[in-house]
Amino acid sequence: MLPWYERGAGVARVFCDIVNIDGTAFEGCPRQQLRRVLDEARAKGFTFFVAPEMEYFYFADLDPATGPVPLDTGSYFDLLPDDTPSQLRRQTVLTLEEMGIGVEHAQHEDAPGQHEIDLRYTTPSRWPTPSCRCATW
Repeated sequence: MLPWYERGAGVARVFCDIVNIDGTAFEGCPRQQLRRVLDEARAKGFTFFVAPEMEYFYFADLDPATGPVPLDTGSYFDLLPDDTPSQLRRQTVLTLEEMGIGVEHAQHEDAPGQHEIDLRYTTPSRWPTPSCRCATW
């Protein structure tokens, strides 16, 4: 389900570290895990680069009675007409670029409704820094 909003409406984006209620690092936080791996690589003399691939699905609705229904019927590298999912993927790419996150490639993936956006490789230090701290309990 997409959080639709009008252009110009207040929308927030948050990059954050997840911490336990006592302020210690939450072991399941991906950012904490990345820091740990970077420290280990640096200690061994390696330079680390990242290039995440985001794979996700667009669903028409999430009615529990019927199960998820894909928004399209495309397949791997499908060059569908300019349909709604293609427009959504394009808008996502443009938004990522506006946020300073480089995109290398975007495509339809293998399953119906499945899409992929490949981010440009860079050092992890070029990724967004935490702008908040979220606690788990």
